[in-house]
Amino acid sequence: MDYCLHFDIEIFILPPHSTHLTQPLDVGVFQLLKSAHQRRLRRHIREGYLNFKRSDFVSKLSEILKESFTPHAIMNGFEKSGIFPVNGVEVIYKVREKKKSLLAVTNPAISSLLPKETRFKDAREVSRHLKRNYRDGFSSPTRHSFGVLEDVVCEAVVLNSFAEEHIQSRLQRIASANNKRNKRKKVMPSGKYVNSVSVEQLRESLNASTKKDREDELRRQRCSLKQLRKEEDNRLKEE
Repeated sequence: MDYCLHFDIEIFILPPHSTHLTQPLDVGVFQLLKSAHQRRLRRHIREGYLNFKRSDFVSKLSEILKESFTPHAIMNGFEKSGIFPVNGVEVIYKVREKKKSLLAVTNPAISSLLPKETRFKDAREVSRHLKRNYRDGFSSPTRHSFGVLEDVVCEAVVLNSFAEEHIQSRLQRIASANNKRNKRKKVMPSGKYVNSVSVEQLRESLNASTKKDREDELRRQRCSLKQLRKEEDNRLKEE
């Protein structure tokens, strides 16, 4: 941020996944390109060919491009993206509508329509209440049917408890796996890297590297001079 302010670099913060709204190809051409490809594919299948190979795609590509990349489609893409003529009303409207859909509040009536988590236990309590207070007044067939109903309710309670235990166990395993993944040792990059936080640090790093390179070059030149001098002395001794 400081670097941009120092060098008069303008900063634009755009909503996520919104740049494609200002790209003419995305807005006006690519959808027509997909439609043209689908039409060629359906025609190819109607002709009796079940496989659409790469060679078929290459042979049909010129027709697909000719049908989709038309002057009207390209001009329409520039107009809808607001580039020419310059008009960002439609793009801003789409961004706002998308933001509204993301921030839409769920209807509070939906929660009241969902079944209660304690419905099976409540049904078991009702069954016990009826058995305790009214079973003696039932006829024999009704008592038998009531016993079957009570068995089904008890089975539903047991199965629901198993399902809840399975869900809790799965959530715990997922949380444990995430914790292990977060606790892993981070791999740090090795080597010498320049952290370009400010211009001064870049200049200091450049000067340091330039000075080191100059010293290495001088050292290599001295070694070369020594080697040449030694070779010259050996040649004179031989003469």
